[in-house]
This record gives sequence, structure tokens and C-alpha cells, in this order.
Amino acid sequence: MKYDALQRLLVEHLNSRPVPPHAAARLARVRAAALARHAQRQRQRVRLPEALGRWLTAHNAAARRSAWAMAMVTALSVGYLGWAEWRTPSEADVDIALLTSDLPVEAYLHPNFTRDL
Repeated sequence: MKYDALQRLLVEHLNSRPVPPHAAARLARVRAAALARHAQRQRQRVRLPEALGRWLTAHNAAARRSAWAMAMVTALSVGYLGWAEWRTPSEADVDIALLTSDLPVEAYLHPNFTRDL
């Protein structure tokens, strides 16, 4: 409420007198120069460090933290799956172990065989 009244008073004060011609001409020159600089910058190619800097400032810390968390979860998941695959014996290894052991095959079929070891 107070800001609306202050804004209204400020606009009324600024609009009470017309802008002098020399000030209007100077403002027009400065505006034209700024637009020319902007157009020149738009035509230039963006270099990689500038693009990375803009990307890092545009993305806040929460987005970077969540990206790192997702990367860690992905790496740990892939690592666990690789470890689980490596840890499980292949069928060929099981067959070789069965064929080279001294126990009969019926012993392996007993439900408590692994518990009795």
C-alpha cells in the first residue's frame, strides 16, 4: 500500500516537467549506443568457458547437488550389479565343481546340504 502511494508520487514528480531537449538527445544517443553494443555481442560466437560459466550460474546449487546425487546413485547401482554378477558362479563353474568332487550327486540334492557344511 505504501509503495503504491510512493510510486504514484514519484511518477507525478517526474512527469511534472518535460525533459529538456539536450537531455533527450543525450539519452537517445546513449540508448542507440547500448543497442549497437548489444547487437554486436549477439553476433559474436560464445566461447566454451563463457558458456560453461553461464550454465553454472544459471543452475543453482540444488540442481547441481541433485545431479551429483543421481550420478552417485547410478555409479553405485552399476557397481553393485557388476559385483553381484561377478560373485554369482556361472553354470560352467558349478558343473565343473560337481563333476570333480568326491560326493555323489544325491548329496547335493539334499535340502540341508549347504547348512551342514
